[in-house]
Amino acid sequence: MRTPLVLFLTGFAVFAAFAGPRLRIHSADNHFVYLADAFLHGQTELTRKPHHGNDWASYDTLELKGASREKHGERIEGFFTRRAGKPDQFRTLAGDEIEIPRAERGSTKTHYYVSFPPFPAVLMMPFVAMAGYGANDVVFTVFFAALNVALMFLLLQRLRRQGYGDRADGENVWLTVLFAFGTVHLGCAVLGQVWFTALVVGATFNLLYMYFALDARRPLLAGLVFAAAFSSRVSLIFAAVFFYWQLFFPNDGRRRERGDLVRRFVAFSAPCLVVGVMLLVYNQVRFDKLTEFGHIYLAGGTIERIRDFGLFHPHFLTRNLTAAFTLMPRFVSEAPYVQFSKHGLSMLLTTPAIFLVLWPRLRRHDTRCERAVAADGPASDEVSATCDCAPRRTAHKRLSRVLWITVAAVAIPIFMYQNTGWEQFGYRFALDFLPYLVVLLAIGGRRITRTVKTLVVIGVIVNAIGAATFKRGGIAAKFYADYIAEEPRR
Repeated sequence: MRTPLVLFLTGFAVFAAFAGPRLRIHSADNHFVYLADAFLHGQTELTRKPHHGNDWASYDTLELKGASREKHGERIEGFFTRRAGKPDQFRTLAGDEIEIPRAERGSTKTHYYVSFPPFPAVLMMPFVAMAGYGANDVVFTVFFAALNVALMFLLLQRLRRQGYGDRADGENVWLTVLFAFGTVHLGCAVLGQVWFTALVVGATFNLLYMYFALDARRPLLAGLVFAAAFSSRVSLIFAAVFFYWQLFFPNDGRRRERGDLVRRFVAFSAPCLVVGVMLLVYNQVRFDKLTEFGHIYLAGGTIERIRDFGLFHPHFLTRNLTAAFTLMPRFVSEAPYVQFSKHGLSMLLTTPAIFLVLWPRLRRHDTRCERAVAADGPASDEVSATCDCAPRRTAHKRLSRVLWITVAAVAIPIFMYQNTGWEQFGYRFALDFLPYLVVLLAIGGRRITRTVKTLVVIGVIVNAIGAATFKRGGIAAKFYADYIAEEPRR
């Protein structure tokens, strides 16, 4: 356990160094601290009005007068849509759009909530109980990010123990460095702030889920940590396919006995179902709708793209795919002469090594072994008796398949989400599926050669630049601008 501990401490030191002065006080966007305080008071509505208006969910309770009172009752809950030419249009929590003339409006009370999944706030409750609103979300995030460094290494070691490769510890350290410091994980780790904290904590429980779900070996533990994962990042709920696919289609190709299959299915599904129902009730209590977790109420319901297209729609594909894969720095005529888009930077630059998953190579010893087994004659029988490469290759292919399926299941909804991730240095939403890509690279046949190491180092340097400059004052702020591809016409 020495190496994981060293990696944890190294990660904590690196992330803390990049966070720097931020460690002294909580971030300005400490939404989870507000939510933890609300939970400690036994409620879901915030106990005090947020100190700024960025990404809080809110709606109004509006007292009615005159004809509106007779038609709709004493009061209604919802928000004015503020559509052009429709100043009186009001959308209720039930989704109905009605007209409320100004003369028929009475007093208004605004209710504030945190729309982001609540589990990070649950984890913060002990610290908020001690420090109140002074609880430091930056230190909290740095701790979980450092934990992710150790967890990635432990996951890679488990892959080796279960026969999915023979990578030496040194190679697994390089892959761990790739994930921890050569991806957007580095930039997310050093900021605090609700958006980045959610991603880092989600990655923690996603890594634990992958560890326990591998070969569907630890279904109850996998279910518990998976529930924590999708209670931190909603998009991770689609990663359930990683466990269920391996349960019904085992990587070793053997059919499970019915009793064993049912037992594992129930052990995994039960905690997910319980937590899922709790989240639905949580939605109902806040927004009078089981499936509404609150993003539609951001900025008081006035964000046009959400109002007109919803949270997920093919309309958003172009912008998101641009942010993820093609958005590059641009050169300008004045200092600092290069700028990065606040919508993010292509993964081709932030994590070039990860694209090697598209070109896996069969290891040399496996190639010789399979050729020998494929040959006829006594020699091939001799090799077959001592070589298990064929079953191993089958298991590798099956695990690779389910990893790619999981990447697609998680990434596709993200690419149709209403937001590119603004503001960010790299495409931060990729953190939800990057662990699966790193594992694909780990079980592939490509050795960690000088070329691979060079690509990892490039990723580390690029993300270090982001961690050192993103959301900093002074000259660093001039590195960032608002630009992206043109949005499709409606």
